[in-house]
Amino acid sequence: MSTSSTSSTSVVSVAVLAALFDMDGTLIDSTAAIERVWTDLAVRRGLPVPDVLAALPGRTAHDILSGFLADPAEVEAEAARLRSVQLTAVDGIEPLPGARELTASLPPERWAVV
Repeated sequence: MSTSSTSSTSVVSVAVLAALFDMDGTLIDSTAAIERVWTDLAVRRGLPVPDVLAALPGRTAHDILSGFLADPAEVEAEAARLRSVQLTAVDGIEPLPGARELTASLPPERWAVV
């Protein structure tokens, strides 16, 4: 590893054999799509949209739904529905700046999304 710096920035160079990326928030921004799916669910179920959206970051669908729905069977059914809907709700998903360039610059066999 080598480091160089100027008065306001530092650059660190690291030699690696491969890279693993988390997709959301690293390569893409799916915030708009996720919020749209959860807003639709909240409206359909009569849940307070701001409270549902505030519960999203860092939690699983099952955990979020458990906080709003009392019946475990309903939680499971809604979680399954969400998984299905989120796979096709791609409108508004955008690559983050530099993501395309970064992944294009890497040998395809040397990186993956985990």
